[in-house]
Amino acid sequence: MKTLLLSVATLSALNAWAAPATVPTPAPRPAAAPARTATTTTPTVVAHPVTPAPALTPAQMIGPVAKPVIVPTAATPANKPPEDACLQNLSEGVNRFKAKISLRGLKEMKANMAQAMPQLKNKNAGLFVDYTLNSSKKRAYLIDFKACDVVAYEYVIHGGALYHPTYINDGEKGKPGMLSKCVNRNGTHQHMTRPGSFITVGCHITRETGWTNVTGQCGGESNQGVKLKSADGRHNLDVLAGGVVLHEHTSIENNSSVKPMGQGCPAFPPGRLRNLLKLEDMLKGFFVFLYAPQCGTGQ
Repeated sequence: MKTLLLSVATLSALNAWAAPATVPTPAPRPAAAPARTATTTTPTVVAHPVTPAPALTPAQMIGPVAKPVIVPTAATPANKPPEDACLQNLSEGVNRFKAKISLRGLKEMKANMAQAMPQLKNKNAGLFVDYTLNSSKKRAYLIDFKACDVVAYEYVIHGGALYHPTYINDGEKGKPGMLSKCVNRNGTHQHMTRPGSFITVGCHITRETGWTNVTGQCGGESNQGVKLKSADGRHNLDVLAGGVVLHEHTSIENNSSVKPMGQGCPAFPPGRLRNLLKLEDMLKGFFVFLYAPQCGTGQ
């Protein structure tokens, strides 16, 4: 009996020993919970880099859209219409002579030139004379608008003086060399500068002394000039009959001295108008603009 009891006890002990071995078997299953936790964290890991996306997307969307809007507003010649860019460049000295030309004057010239276009033989070039500058400075610009360049750059005189029988100064009432008036003391334009737009109409021959030969196209005469007429048919109607022409004169020096006043003609030092006529066909159908805002746009 004792032996049996021991056997039973032994069996019970054996059963008790074996029981814990079967109990832990399900324990590893709960251990799989970390795997679930890892699965749960997976969206967190994916979502983390995406979090800034909403903040970046507006910037990315605005960036490309803003560039076309912002760039054209920049005040640079590259973003302006070609003609406006050309005038801006000329006013800033972007030309072979680095000559800075009045932007306001250039705009007036181009506007008047556009109206006179049907009468022009050369539609891409013109002569601009800036009478706001002193006569000691070069102020006649031969401009090629197609190339957007100054082809030549010369001295030129203004009117306002009578020399016979006595000397009369009606053109300069302030600093010598500065045109101040375009109407004489009698209220007329005789012997005065005529501001405005003109078109060349051929050869002018005179018996005046001091004039030169400016082109072989006018024959062998030594005293030559280039006739002008009103470009708009409203102002300066008497300029052709009054003998206001482009010409040269031996009394005008080709240097930075203050020039003598003339009697209304845009006159050049010897050889300089001839040079212009060689560079451009200016004899007929060429646009000339005399800029003198102190006198008005035309007489």
